[in-house]
Amino acid sequence: MTIKMTFCEQTIGLLRKTTVEPILFLYMFASFLEFPVSQDLVYTRVCLEKFSNFTYICDNLSNKTLKKEAGSVQKDASSWIMYLNVAYTIPAVITVTLFLGPWGDRLGRKIPLMLTIIGNMLLTVCNLVVSSHTNISIKYILVGKIINGMTGGFIGLMMSVYSYIGHVSSAQNRTSRVGIVEAMIFLSGTAGVLISGIIIDETSFNFVFSFICVIQFLALLYTVFLLGNVRPSQEETDISIWSYTRLFCKDSWICVSKRRPTNILVYLTLEILVLVILMICTSGENDILLLYTKLPQFNWSQTTYGFFKAGENFGRGLTVIALLPFLRFKFQIQDTILILMGLFSKATGLVLLGLASQSWQLYLVPVISILQGFPSAGLRSSMSSLVDTNEQGRLFGLVASAESVASLIATILFNSLYSATLNLYQGSSFLLGAGLVGIAFVIIMSLHCCLNLKDQYHGDHYAPFQEQDDQSNEEQPGQIQDEEIPH
Repeated sequence: MTIKMTFCEQTIGLLRKTTVEPILFLYMFASFLEFPVSQDLVYTRVCLEKFSNFTYICDNLSNKTLKKEAGSVQKDASSWIMYLNVAYTIPAVITVTLFLGPWGDRLGRKIPLMLTIIGNMLLTVCNLVVSSHTNISIKYILVGKIINGMTGGFIGLMMSVYSYIGHVSSAQNRTSRVGIVEAMIFLSGTAGVLISGIIIDETSFNFVFSFICVIQFLALLYTVFLLGNVRPSQEETDISIWSYTRLFCKDSWICVSKRRPTNILVYLTLEILVLVILMICTSGENDILLLYTKLPQFNWSQTTYGFFKAGENFGRGLTVIALLPFLRFKFQIQDTILILMGLFSKATGLVLLGLASQSWQLYLVPVISILQGFPSAGLRSSMSSLVDTNEQGRLFGLVASAESVASLIATILFNSLYSATLNLYQGSSFLLGAGLVGIAFVIIMSLHCCLNLKDQYHGDHYAPFQEQDDQSNEEQPGQIQDEEIPH
């Protein structure tokens, strides 16, 4: 009974300490709403440009008599999705690594959040312009992608959110706080993709992109007026803008080259590697899944795809926000065990995707892969506990950049493989993803066994990774605990 009350009290306490969660929900709701609609816009525009004199083809691509034409559109659309991701990823890597991460560590966590939201709004405006004028080439979508990348985009937002949570949370409930952040992604995804399918079938591209702009503007208003700015320390922020500019590259290099105990360095490196593998598999899956469900054996509409992704995201969000804290508080399950459970769930879902030949088999995937939100929450929480408070932005900036490079690799790898094997075995890309997740499973299993984490683990942090001196329990400069979050 005591444990049950403790769990309930912890849950209520976490809800009272809301900071960046609403921003993430609104941003991701808009992103999940935009992602399938943007892909559908690319798919539609590619077909119209390819068969400009035979528009009836684009209205009947699901017809098996047009299998050759449908395959041609699929290949071209897959290539364009790859080009758009490259145009976004390269500037995003540079911006997040050299600017937004160090900026958050020195000047505060709020401004990087604002920039990423503004950039995403400009991308939506660009998509709106392209969808409004059928005579505008699909190439102009690249402009919005580049602008979004230059302001950090999705990876810049995630870096800012995780560094903010790592800054204000205590070691005891950091995993649960990160779990709630992960849940915001999945729950917003539930609403986003569900609504996207319905409104694009019932309305138009213009309406959807206009609606997305309104949501992004609400996220910007919350960030500007309601979110408190977290600053590392007074002496670090009292520098001129020119001096600060010269420290961009230096800060990131120091974070990478800083001498740390061997076990911390190994653990951080392997955790980042696992996150990179997960990002490759997740990004690759998202890039080709919509095209995959449009194949003749499935022939899903946008609404059907929306229901599918909504169910998948809702299941993941529910388990991360409810089941993960319950397992942590009541059964004291280690992060590594939770990560392994999630990796197994993810790999099994990808195998089923690759082997599916009928729609009912695809419907089983959200159930089987319901725990796939566990690995990211556990890994990010662990990494946050292994570095100093004033390194959170640089750490998650580097992690976000690594993930963005992984996303770029996934785009090239999965889209190229999907196009190349479309006439051989259409699910081969998903089977490749399952194999990569299997590698990540072996890495975490090795960490769990070889590093003897069970003996090292105490509470919500790793005792050997903490400084053992008289000042270890003192509050770091600029650190804000959960009960002192500014509003």
